[in-house]
Amino acid sequence: MKYRYLYLISILILVNACSNDTNTDDSILVETKENEEPVEIPNNPSNTNLEQYIQRFVDEAAARNIEIEFGSINFTFTDNLDFACGTGNSTNRLVRISTRPECWVERTDIEREILMFHEIGHARLGRLHDNTKLPNGDFKTLMFDGNQFRLYTENTPEKRAYYIDELLDPNTPKPSWASAKLNPTIIFNDSINGKDTNWDYSGFGDSNHSSEISSTHFSSPGSSLKISATAHSDFSFWGFTFSPEEIAQGSRLTMEVDIRLDNVTGEGVFIAMRGDSEDGMVFFETTQLTKTIAGTFPFTKYTLELPYYIEKAKILNLFLIMGGNSTGTAYFDDIVITKYD
Repeated sequence: MKYRYLYLISILILVNACSNDTNTDDSILVETKENEEPVEIPNNPSNTNLEQYIQRFVDEAAARNIEIEFGSINFTFTDNLDFACGTGNSTNRLVRISTRPECWVERTDIEREILMFHEIGHARLGRLHDNTKLPNGDFKTLMFDGNQFRLYTENTPEKRAYYIDELLDPNTPKPSWASAKLNPTIIFNDSINGKDTNWDYSGFGDSNHSSEISSTHFSSPGSSLKISATAHSDFSFWGFTFSPEEIAQGSRLTMEVDIRLDNVTGEGVFIAMRGDSEDGMVFFETTQLTKTIAGTFPFTKYTLELPYYIEKAKILNLFLIMGGNSTGTAYFDDIVITKYD
């Protein structure tokens, strides 16, 4: 069954707010359904909103026979964080959370917990950023430098337990779910070989992008999916939605796409995967935060990796996207999704 709704996905990359390694560098994911009016959320959180997460941290530590006292650490909301959602400083004994709605009031309980625990890791535990990876490609620690908001969710309690264990004890052994996934099975393979395609093209707002199924340039005969942009506008994309065969919790997924670019400027193009259940989005992964795909070059293979599949997702959405501040022409061909067990 093909879903006819698509989320308008806007990703803002936030840079580090200070020069030392005791602050976060959190990116922001904002999802809105197509044709849905934005909901105004009051930007007035009070410091009492933080107390339950401070107590939750104490309780999680106590459950692991660790006693935590915060002493003179000050927890506060602030409107002076322009680029980060939070900072934690062990020298100043200070945790600050941004009042911007996308950083707190629009976040789920789990996402708020992740942000608070990360900052407590800096301010109380003296932890620095650590981008070490586990064998399956996930980050080793909650203290990595980037967008932590979706590191674990209510659908991955096994990951939550490990990341809190590791936060309190960096010598925590690698979990069983983090073993390397090396046994491949191709679950989707589309060489775009004709005008009859199940890919849908969508442009948003005032997008002046154009699209076609091109028979001029292709990686394998005889066509590709093309997007052209002559000026800055809203982004556009080709999208495909399907129901894969059962994929086990924790499987690794890769999305490979052959891409050709002609004079593509700005943020360029990126590829993305989103998993949905009947309740909504379960996960979202994109190359936008990790690599810039721009310039001029012949067909080149790009790979997006999802280290940990959440089996609650029964629908898989694929996106081939031209950024809104980009110009030029992009061609996409030979899209392959592989699962690894």
